[in-house]
Amino acid sequence: MKMKRHHVIRNFYLALIYLFLYLPIFVLIALSFNSATYSMVWKGFTWQWYQTLFQDVDLWNSALH
Repeated sequence: MKMKRHHVIRNFYLALIYLFLYLPIFVLIALSFNSATYSMVWKGFTWQWYQTLFQDVDLWNSALH
């Protein structure tokens, strides 16, 4: 019984670590589709930031060379 409790505690601890590491990434991805200038308030869905990103010639030049 003690061994099973050890596994539960270990798995819970690992879940907290993964949540700490991956939650900011998921929040960043979700908020990257926000149409607001400042992402603390949701204003609606948009592709604007990705269109700007992929149309940036200097960024493409630096990525490809």
